[in-house]
Amino acid sequence: GVGYPAGFPTVIAVGASDSPLNPDDPNTEYRTAFSQFGVASEVLAPSGNWNSGDNNNSGKVDQIYQQDLRARMYPDLTNFIIRGSVGTSMSSPHVAGQAALILAYARQMGWDICNREVRARIAASAADLNHNEFPGYDYHHGFGRINVPA
Repeated sequence: GVGYPAGFPTVIAVGASDSPLNPDDPNTEYRTAFSQFGVASEVLAPSGNWNSGDNNNSGKVDQIYQQDLRARMYPDLTNFIIRGSVGTSMSSPHVAGQAALILAYARQMGWDICNREVRARIAASAADLNHNEFPGYDYHHGFGRINVPA
């Protein structure tokens, strides 16, 4: 099942998805083997995979690349490196970003929406990756992979 803190009812439980097997078909994306799943699972978001190939022909293994400190020597915190990482720690910021975009758009439109409505919009706009076998919600993929442009 889903661990904590993702298992708390006020938290969106985010699973990790790998890059699509076919870059031309995003529906070939799948939940990674290391990602937890269960009845609390809500959505998947990109996370990469250590064993992933270069499915999008970028010249790099399909991971989530981030800026990180090369050395944590205070007071010089300017020594950065770009490195690839994988996991739900890479997936969750995608969902937080989508929530921030929804809230910013709602504010711009003058709407007063609550956290439950943001959560519902994230779920409703998700791409159902397992729609052929289990249309809609399932405990392996939740509502699907987040779909920010939707």
